[in-house]
Amino acid sequence: MRTHAVIQHHQGYQVKKTIKIISIALGASLIILTLLATYVAVTFDPNDYRETISSQVKAETGRILSLDDDLELQLFPWIGVKLGAVRLSGPPNFGDAPFIAIHSASIKARLLPLLQQRIEVDTIILDGLVANLITNANGDNNWDFSQTDAQSATAPEQGSNLSERPKTSSAILANLAINGIDISNATLIWSDAQNQNDIKLESFSLKTSAIKPNNPIAIKLETTVSGSPLPGQSLNLTLSTHLTISDDIQSLKLDQLHIQSGDLQLSALIEVEANLASNQFSGQIALTPFNPKPLLGQLAIKLPTMSDPAALSKISADISLTGDPSQISINKLAIKLDDTSVTGTAKHQLKPNSFSTFTLAIDQLDLDRYLAPASDQSPTKQSNSATNTATTTLDLPLDALRSLDLNGQLDIGALTVAGLHTKNITTRLSAAKGLIQLAPVEAELYQGKTKGQLQLDARSAQPDFSIKQQLTGFQAKPFMHDLLDSELVSGQANLDLALRTQGNTIDHLISNLNGNTQFTFTDGAIKGINVADRVRQAQAKLEKRAVPDQALQQTDFTTLSANIIFTNGVASNDDLKAMAPFLRLGGKGSANLNTMTMDYHLSATIVKEDKGQGGSDLDALRGKTIPIRIQGPLSQPAIKLDSSVIKNQIKEKAQQKITDQVEQKTEAIKSQVQEKAKDAVNDKLKQKLKQLF
Repeated sequence: MRTHAVIQHHQGYQVKKTIKIISIALGASLIILTLLATYVAVTFDPNDYRETISSQVKAETGRILSLDDDLELQLFPWIGVKLGAVRLSGPPNFGDAPFIAIHSASIKARLLPLLQQRIEVDTIILDGLVANLITNANGDNNWDFSQTDAQSATAPEQGSNLSERPKTSSAILANLAINGIDISNATLIWSDAQNQNDIKLESFSLKTSAIKPNNPIAIKLETTVSGSPLPGQSLNLTLSTHLTISDDIQSLKLDQLHIQSGDLQLSALIEVEANLASNQFSGQIALTPFNPKPLLGQLAIKLPTMSDPAALSKISADISLTGDPSQISINKLAIKLDDTSVTGTAKHQLKPNSFSTFTLAIDQLDLDRYLAPASDQSPTKQSNSATNTATTTLDLPLDALRSLDLNGQLDIGALTVAGLHTKNITTRLSAAKGLIQLAPVEAELYQGKTKGQLQLDARSAQPDFSIKQQLTGFQAKPFMHDLLDSELVSGQANLDLALRTQGNTIDHLISNLNGNTQFTFTDGAIKGINVADRVRQAQAKLEKRAVPDQALQQTDFTTLSANIIFTNGVASNDDLKAMAPFLRLGGKGSANLNTMTMDYHLSATIVKEDKGQGGSDLDALRGKTIPIRIQGPLSQPAIKLDSSVIKNQIKEKAQQKITDQVEQKTEAIKSQVQEKAKDAVNDKLKQKLKQLF
């Protein structure tokens, strides 16, 4: 959405400046023409008064009016004037370029209707207009006539009444009919030295239908736009619409807007009403679906490569708004971007300080469509290329982030990002002077729930990121599958984490990663290693008997828990505990995310169990602790079992067998001796008895 917000701000900026340029230039030009026509219409030889006209303009505005060509006057049946080259200078210290220059112009009205206090003006023709609108480094501009206005205000005309002016204007407009306006070959230049911006409208033409109060006026505008918003580019623009002006000049209505620029075809049903008396406006905007990519290309806005080529190819909108000079309220917002719908309301305060509030609801959003495509490389190649990609700059728009001042509610029905699927997200977004927070953030994911907060601090040159999150009851197996395309661990999990990092590149973010996390898994399994199977195979090899077939490579557990501490990108742990059906696991070690390597020590203690993963096969090792070392690249670590314990157990077993055999022989000999001794005693006893009898 970051790209979309920048585009909206960029387009709004251009539109406002373009309207300002056109309004000032046309307004000034038409006023000059009307004053000239009125003045010379009552003379027979207007050229005799050219110096007088210039002197009067000088006295009223402080500007120099140059009439280079003769004035042509027409009296009947039209009263009007045709001008050649005309120039009006700018104020001092704004350079030699004229404020307004006109190659030729003509304006005329029917004479007889004037006698009936009705004004019927033929098409006003203006050719070769050049308007230079300049703001200097101090913020002063060359279209500011406030000083002259202030002088005029100190000496108002006799009988003038400001409260009656709207009525007078209303009466004039009610009796005014203009056949149209035809402006051709115009150039409008706006230059802002204070903000280092400039816009140039060349080959500008504007044509209208008849202008009458309360009647739609067809308007068609064509121009080529260039300047700082379009570095090295130009934009050919055609615009058509209808404008309705109320007879009291207090209400304007704009509708049926169509814009074309190259491959861009933009149509909108726009109804805007402006109350000039109260300075309030309201409007309805219905933007028909269009592809924004051609426009972005013409605006020299380069889009990143997206995983889905069809992403950002269709947008439409339905907006209802009201406002005044101090604020704009969007009472209804409905935007459709590809397959995503956004609804809500918003309010932007303009004075005294710029500030925005909003309430937005997004039905579903797949951010992965708009992110760079996943690499086709294998995990090994990815780890080998980590050094090359680690220095990639994030290119965060820090200036734009620091300019944000907003607070609002955001709800998302379903969100997919980095392969992870989350639903029923609700959060509050605030941004002020570069500190951006999402707090609290609540969501459902993988049959569990999460709650916490996210923060981006862009106030310094090195942006700071932090996250605090609690996840309860989520299923680890589908989570790991979507995140890593691997089912490393399964079971129901609880997770608490608090992490913070800082930097402009990936390697800085990793090397500055600090914090801690605690997790507990229940009734699951660790994939990739079967501790029981490893022990059984090692035992069979040492006993020089047939090695059993390899079993399913996973270690079942009833509970698995650990605390992990992150220090400058190194995750360390010394209290891993797991309870399996026939063994107990303990562990300690570290994983270095800077080098993507690990060194971890597991200790497996065999316990007596009637059933489990081959527990009965290992009864001889009951009570023994077997070390296991996991070492190497995170993508493919080597797992090595320390067989010395098994060797000692086999040695002890052999020694016990010999001892048992010796004891058995000793017992056999002892029995034989005892039997022989008993027989001898019996024989002697029998001999003694015979001697007695």
